[in-house]
Amino acid sequence: MFKVLFIENNKSEKVLIQSHFPETCEVISVPDCKSAIPFISDEEIEIIIVGPSFLSEDYPVLFEISKSFKNTSAVAVLSREFSNKKIINSYESFTGSFFIIPEEFNKIENFFKEISYHISNSTKRKYGASEENILNLFVGSSQVVKKIKASIVKFSKVSAPVLLLGESGTGKDVAASIIHQLSNRHDRKMHVINAGSIIPNLSVSEFFGSNKNAFTGADNRQGCFEYADNGSIFIDEVSELAPFVQAELLRVLQDGSVRKLGSNKIKHFDFRLITATNKSLKVEIESGRFRLDLFHRINTLELVLPPLRERKEDIPDLIMHFSKEFHKKQPEFEFELSDSFIDKLFE
Repeated sequence: MFKVLFIENNKSEKVLIQSHFPETCEVISVPDCKSAIPFISDEEIEIIIVGPSFLSEDYPVLFEISKSFKNTSAVAVLSREFSNKKIINSYESFTGSFFIIPEEFNKIENFFKEISYHISNSTKRKYGASEENILNLFVGSSQVVKKIKASIVKFSKVSAPVLLLGESGTGKDVAASIIHQLSNRHDRKMHVINAGSIIPNLSVSEFFGSNKNAFTGADNRQGCFEYADNGSIFIDEVSELAPFVQAELLRVLQDGSVRKLGSNKIKHFDFRLITATNKSLKVEIESGRFRLDLFHRINTLELVLPPLRERKEDIPDLIMHFSKEFHKKQPEFEFELSDSFIDKLFE
């Protein structure tokens, strides 16, 4: 659970935007910057979200106030006016994110996912979470899960690329997070990208960054490699990468060099790459949709995560886990699962 300070004075906008917030956050809603000031002392506020009703002429005040929130991991400004993006970029003091809504609601969800990973990792390390407790984020005690956890521990000790394979819902994102948390990069960011949700013509700037005016509407932005320097990058649905992005990613993996769109300067970054897919990359390669040379680069270490139907002995552990999670969110509700219902889960 983490706190979000949400600055927005329009009720309908509040309802719409908060529907895209994760359930794992506690939202403190205020109508303006002045109302945000009393919360500066709240060290649990991790994210500041600014709604579209916020006036662009008040951005300087916002940026100054946001600096006072010492534990805040990220600031995001939402707008329905693309022109506000240029206004934001004119302020060198702003280092947050900017989203056009409703077109970029999917990016907002990815933003929360990424920040959640960062907050989770920082919190666990801050309070000295043991390797065992971190491994237990992958729920299950079967022999299959024990082997998965052993591989995760082994993979976390090196910086070689990891490819996670498995159907949707098998826990690839959880495995990626644990690998990062147990690695010597745990105190740095893990940047999460869902390749299937990136708009194709913006994917290059998403990965490699861009300079202002590199293309129509371009702004100065970090790419994922720069953002995750000395940390980790998790590319989910890697099979969905566009062919031209695959070619560029291959070049980066060869020597770590990155050139922003609109720049002649080449920078080098150090990162650990973790990728995942629910598709057969062998089939994708044979069909010409995925590069064989890129496959060899990302597949140094491989971990296959089986579906629950192949490890049914973990069902009781999962029932217990999700029951506890539900009770944390809805403590006023008491429920009990019948034996017949549990038996159905084993069929």
